[in-house]
Amino acid sequence: MENFWDGEHVRLRAVRESDLENYYLKTNNGDTESIRNSDRMIFPVGDAARAEKISKLCRLNPYAEEYTLIIENKEGEPVGNINTHSCNKTNGTFKYGVGILHQYRGKGYATEAIKILCRYYFEELDYKKAEVEVYEFNQASVLLHEKLGFVKEGTLRSNHYAKGRRWDTYCYGMLREEFNY
Repeated sequence: MENFWDGEHVRLRAVRESDLENYYLKTNNGDTESIRNSDRMIFPVGDAARAEKISKLCRLNPYAEEYTLIIENKEGEPVGNINTHSCNKTNGTFKYGVGILHQYRGKGYATEAIKILCRYYFEELDYKKAEVEVYEFNQASVLLHEKLGFVKEGTLRSNHYAKGRRWDTYCYGMLREEFNY
C-alpha cells in the first residue's frame, strides 16, 4: 500500500524530538540565509528556546490545518520543512512556506514536497487555492513556483526589509483546477 506522504524522492512527516539535533540546529544558527529567505534575520537561538519550539511542534494537533512537517529524503535525512498557515476554510485558501537546507537545494525536494502538500489540501481537505509569498531577492523560489504553475497575482512593493534594503514581496497563487500532479 502506498503512503500518501511519500513521493519519489521525499517523505513528509511530523516533527520529532530528534529533529532538534538532526535538523533545527543546522537551520536556526547555521543557515542564516535560509532564515532570511523565509522571514528575517534573528539573533542566534538558545538551546532552551529551540527545545521548547521543537516540543511545541511535536505536539501539534494532526487534525489542525495549520501544521509543520519535516521533509526527509529517501535515506531518512531531514532536508527541509514545509508549514501551512493562514488557512481560511470559509474562503478555501491556505498559505505555506518551505525551506530546504543549503546542501540539499536544487535536488527537487521542495518541488515534490509542495506537490504532496497541495494534493492533500486540494483532494483531502477541499481547499480551493494555495497561496505563497516570495521575497524579491529569493529568485530560486520565484523560479520554483513559476515552474510549478503558480500565477504571480501581485506585488507588495517595498514591503520587506533585509540585507540592508527594502524588497518587494511577490504573491503567487494556484487554484485547485490548475493543479495537475
